[in-house]
Amino acid sequence: MTRREKLKKILHRRKKEQQTINKFKRKRFSYNKFVKDFYVENNNAYISVNVKGLYDIISKFSINGYGWLDDDLAYFIETNAYYIPVQYNIILEICGHKFNNQEQQIITKTVKDYFGLKLGDKELDLKSNFKKSMILLLSSFIALGTLVILDNYLNSTLLEPALIVFWVFMWDFIEVFFFDRSELKTKKLWAAQLASLKVIFNEEGNYEITNTEKTDIINDKQVQIYRDSGENNIFKELSGKINRD
Repeated sequence: MTRREKLKKILHRRKKEQQTINKFKRKRFSYNKFVKDFYVENNNAYISVNVKGLYDIISKFSINGYGWLDDDLAYFIETNAYYIPVQYNIILEICGHKFNNQEQQIITKTVKDYFGLKLGDKELDLKSNFKKSMILLLSSFIALGTLVILDNYLNSTLLEPALIVFWVFMWDFIEVFFFDRSELKTKKLWAAQLASLKVIFNEEGNYEITNTEKTDIINDKQVQIYRDSGENNIFKELSGKINRD
């Protein structure tokens, strides 16, 4: 191959690479269309989950009167909710298993309590942010007062350090109160959306299991047997708490 042919081949390859890059740059995804098609129905956003029993929803470590949402399910719900705009009410549709009335009460209470606690965390974060902001603002005023005193009555050589301290406190106040607080408010809004979700049950909405997933289930057979054997115990404990309440 001659030098000219090699150069031509290189230029052709680079041209193809640039065309590929330009294609990626032009690539777009219709986010709003996907959300409406995948989640939204009758102005409500649905998150559907497929379960086989109570232990797919409530953690196996839960004790009497203290049901806790399964970590995998919580992650699944939160991940889906991340893509749902806050103007939609969320409906959690639990599919694949027939739960009796007591089980439905336990599940609904556990879901509500879990996301209610998440909302409470965000409210505490906002209160902590406000306290920190006020401390920084007060510190900046003290630094400003010190700066005025130094400028009028004492050695002017200390003016520059006092000015630096004032701007450090003031900038931290602006960052914490305006920037961090705005982000915390957004997170609180997301948490409030999840804390307000409605739980419904659809025993017929079952997900078809593929051959690969069946193999995974077989490999985890011992774990599943253990979970199923303990399901009645946790149900009895939690249902007793619901009845007393």
